[in-house]
Amino acid sequence: MDINGWLTVITIVTAIFALMPKEEQVILQYKTIPVEKYIFLGIILFVLPYLILFKELVKLMPFLKSFTVQNGIEPQLLAFVIFFITLLYTLLRFFVFKPSRVNEKLIDYYENLLYQKPFEDFFSILTRHHKPEQILSNWNVFSKIFDNPIFLRSVVQNRSKYLIQFFHKYETKEEFSALFKLFLDSPDSILYEELYDEPIPSTLKHFYPFLNALLKNIDASIELGFLGLIEDHANKILTKENTKDSRYNQLHDYPVEEKVGFDLPLYYHIRLIGLIYDTAIERNVNVYGIRQTMLQNIVKKIISNLQVQGLDLKKEYPNKYFWLLSEIFGIHRDWIRQQGVKEWDDQSNLNSFVNYSYWLCLDALIEGYMDSKIDMSFITLVAHYDFLTNYYHHEMKGDFLNVMEEEVISRIPDTTLVHILDRSLDEYDATDCYRFCTVTNNRERIARLQRYLAENGTVQRLTNIIERKRN
Repeated sequence: MDINGWLTVITIVTAIFALMPKEEQVILQYKTIPVEKYIFLGIILFVLPYLILFKELVKLMPFLKSFTVQNGIEPQLLAFVIFFITLLYTLLRFFVFKPSRVNEKLIDYYENLLYQKPFEDFFSILTRHHKPEQILSNWNVFSKIFDNPIFLRSVVQNRSKYLIQFFHKYETKEEFSALFKLFLDSPDSILYEELYDEPIPSTLKHFYPFLNALLKNIDASIELGFLGLIEDHANKILTKENTKDSRYNQLHDYPVEEKVGFDLPLYYHIRLIGLIYDTAIERNVNVYGIRQTMLQNIVKKIISNLQVQGLDLKKEYPNKYFWLLSEIFGIHRDWIRQQGVKEWDDQSNLNSFVNYSYWLCLDALIEGYMDSKIDMSFITLVAHYDFLTNYYHHEMKGDFLNVMEEEVISRIPDTTLVHILDRSLDEYDATDCYRFCTVTNNRERIARLQRYLAENGTVQRLTNIIERKRN
C-alpha cells in the first residue's frame, strides 16, 4: 500500500471516530489512562510513519538497514498489522472494555453537561458510562453531581427509583434533608407510589425498595430528622387547607369497599407515620420522646381548620377531616394492639409511647369539643373502637394494661369518661356507666377496670356526676 492508500485509510478511520458525539469523545478522553494516550499517539505519529516510509528513510540513512533481517516482514505489512491491532484495541476499549478512570476533570465536565443538556440526555450519558457500583466506589467525586440541586430535583421527578441504591450515602442531616424534601415535594415520586400500595413492615424488603431503604436502619433515619421533615411537610399542607372550600372540609363521600383517601395528600403522610412506627414496633426500636407530639400537632391543626357551620357533627364522619382523624386514631389502635400482645419487655419505651401518643391526640379532641368543633359522639367513637376494644382484648398482656390505665384512662376528665364508658360498656357488655359504678361485674376485663377506677377514687366521682345529672 502506497502513501496515498495509507492516507485514505487513516482519513476514513478518523472520519468514523469523528462521527461519535462530541460528549462521548470528551468523556472517553478523560476516562482513558494517560499512558494509553501516549502509546496511541506514539504509534500514530512515529511508529506507523517510520514503517510506511522505511524504504525512503533507508536511502537517506543507510544505517537503518542494520535493523532489518533477511526474509523478514515487509515494513508496510508490519505497519498494517500494527495499525490493525491498534484500531481493534481502540474499538474494544471504547465500546466493549470501556475505561473506568474517574477524576475531577471528568466530574466537572459532567456538571457542565448537566446545565447544558436536557436531563434525560444527561442521565443517559451518565448511566451509559458508569454503573452504580462504580459510582458508589468513587462517591467522593461523584457526590458533586449527586448533591447538585438540579440533578436531585430532576432525578426525583423523573427517575426516583434510580436514587434508591445511593440513599445510604446521604449521611448528614443537611444532605438527607435536601434529598428527602424533594421526595416529599414531588407528587409523582416513588415515595407516594409505594405508599399508595398500603405496605406493611413485613413486605418492605421484597416489594417496596424506597421505603425499605428509608426504614432499613430506622434509628439512623430518625437521627437524620426525617420525622421532623414529614411533620413540617404535613403542616405545610394543612396551612393551605383552612377554608370552607378546602377539599378536606367537603362532605365525606367515600365508598365503603374501595381504596379511599388517596385524593388527600395529607393521608399519605399519616400512612407514612403509621408505617414508621409499625416498623419500629415490629423491630422493637425505642422511639419514646422522639416526635412524641407529632400526631397530636396534626390533630390540633386539623381541628383548627375545621369549618363546622352547617355540618351535622353527630354523623360518624361529617367531612373528610373527620375521616382523617379517624384514620389517625385507627393507626394508634394498630400500634397499641401490636405492642400489647407482644411478650412484655419492661425496657421497651414503646409501651408508653403508643399509649401516650394516643392520649395526646384524644386530649386534642377533648379541646376541640370544648371549642364546639367536635361532638362528644366522635370522642366516644374513637375511645371505644380505637382504645378500649384493645383494653378488653384477651391477648393483651397484664403489664401493658397497667400502662394503658396510667397513660390514658387516668388522664381522661371525669365528665368525658362518663360518656366514653356509657358508649363502650353498652357496645361491649350491654351495660352503662352507672351500673358499672354501682354493680360488681364478673367479666374479667371490666372487673379489672372497676378495681382500677375504684382504687383512685374515680368510681365515686363518676357516680356523683351521674346522680347530679339525674337530679
